[in-house]
Amino acid sequence: MIVLSAKANPATQTECFRLGADEFFEKPFDPAVLAASIRRQLERSAASSAESRRDRVTGLPNRGALREHFQAALGMAYEREQPLTLALTELDDLQGIRQRHGRSGVGRIDEETALFIKRNTRGADVVGRWGSGRFLLLFPATRVGPAKQVVERILSDLRTRRISLSVLDRPGGGATRSASVPERTDVRMTLSASLVDARPHRTLEEAVLEAETALLRAEGGRSRMIVPPSKDERSERRTVRVLLVDDDPSIAALVGHRLERDGLNVEHLEDGADALALIQKEDRITEFDLAVLDVKLPGFNGFELLAALRERASRRRLPVVMLTSMGREADIVRAFELGADDYVLKPFSPVELLARIRRLIRIA
Repeated sequence: MIVLSAKANPATQTECFRLGADEFFEKPFDPAVLAASIRRQLERSAASSAESRRDRVTGLPNRGALREHFQAALGMAYEREQPLTLALTELDDLQGIRQRHGRSGVGRIDEETALFIKRNTRGADVVGRWGSGRFLLLFPATRVGPAKQVVERILSDLRTRRISLSVLDRPGGGATRSASVPERTDVRMTLSASLVDARPHRTLEEAVLEAETALLRAEGGRSRMIVPPSKDERSERRTVRVLLVDDDPSIAALVGHRLERDGLNVEHLEDGADALALIQKEDRITEFDLAVLDVKLPGFNGFELLAALRERASRRRLPVVMLTSMGREADIVRAFELGADDYVLKPFSPVELLARIRRLIRIA
């Protein structure tokens, strides 16, 4: 902020600077000097903005900057009808490395990994740090197959690299080492990765969630490469069916749209009586893999439906998520006592609800 004023007394200037002014010009002023000051302030502002979007450890784009890059790339992908692939990489044995070498050790590995990945990607690709031991790669105009080849090469080359790190002292671990000569050891820099088609997702968090879920489901090991099945491939598998009972059309549309985008089949009922009739039909209720129940329903409420479900031997293990605005402790306790598997309060995040449903039905 630059202040222009005819009041040039010290009290006025002091008050302006106290309130946050960066420069103070007394009228009349030299236009050339004012222009130079404005240029300097704009350069400082631009530098500050760039610094706020950069990860302090690696210098790569941070989460905020990655979100901007993703939205720009996604918009361009739809405008030009081009593919967009996202890769999430994670440092193998992150917890073990942090315990043995501390946060500084993880930071050193992240620095080396950032440089290596940046050197081995194209200029149009975006590489950023998503968190400790985690990186995101955006591949504009690139399908999953070609992007996978790039990431596989990075993972393969990284396996041959070592980095020397200090070993943390362990209490009770024997003789104390000299603080001036800490013990060091070579650590393998291995990453695992998951690649997803980013176009079906509206936000970066949604795409990352799909990649994270795929890594969590994968078997353990080092340098894993995970590519979740595409929507077409998922449709060839047995379709997971979800019973949704909610009398709010907007909530039902939101949940149904999000679940069906992820390949789940949703049957929606608005009335508790209709839902109870379905539950009592053995051939119908056994068709479902999970139920999402509202509590406040016409006919029969969600607690009554949950109790009816748990009374039937064939459906005692059907996962049930209660989705409701009733957040009293007594209501939550009652739901779990009746056999609910999860309890989600409205308003809710569709992405979080999907993650909870995925966890319960464990889609392969």
